[in-house]
Formats: sequence, structure tokens, C-alpha cells
Amino acid sequence: MTQENSKVLFDKIDKAFNDPQVEEIPELQKMLLHYATEINNNNTSYSKIVLNLSRKISSYYMQHHNIPKTVLDIYTFIKSEVDSGKIDSSVLKKYSEATGIMSLPISFNLF
Repeated sequence: MTQENSKVLFDKIDKAFNDPQVEEIPELQKMLLHYATEINNNNTSYSKIVLNLSRKISSYYMQHHNIPKTVLDIYTFIKSEVDSGKIDSSVLKKYSEATGIMSLPISFNLF
């Protein structure tokens, strides 16, 4: 992961985590803390962090139909990273396909 991109993402996560509106939503705080830790630990690729974080934000929005602006800013930043080519969309597609394939047994109660 590039230092500059991860720093910008970390700063956006930090800002959202400390947002009074987000502080009232433990589910979002837990999610943001998880991904801030992932960035700091530097054990997970930037692309994988971005993919998983964007999915979590999307999922939260689909469930609640509302999202604090600071969290939306994170999602917008991630989208801009993909749109500008800073994150290789083929890498995201690979992670996305792998995640989808792994969830099939769960979706169809094959276990």
C-alpha cells in the first residue's frame, strides 16, 4: 500500500471516528477502528482494505438508508482512488470474485 494513500485514508477514518454523529453509532465506530488498525498493522494490502471497507460502508447504508457525512467522505475517497486508477480495478475484481465464491456455500446453506 502506498504510504500517501494509506495516510489519507487513515486520516479520513480518524476524522469520521471522532465525529460526534459517528460516536453515537457503535457499529460504525467498531468498523472504523477495525480498518484503522488494519492500516496501522500494515499486514493487509491497501486494495483489500479499500474493498472491504467500501463494502462495509455500502452494507451499512443499505441497512440504515442514512450515513454520516464523514463516513460518506471515506467512501467518496475510495471511489476516487479507483476512478483515477490509483487502485487497480482488476485487483479489486479479483478480491471481489474470491469473496463472492467463498460466500456461496453460506448463501445456499451448503454447510
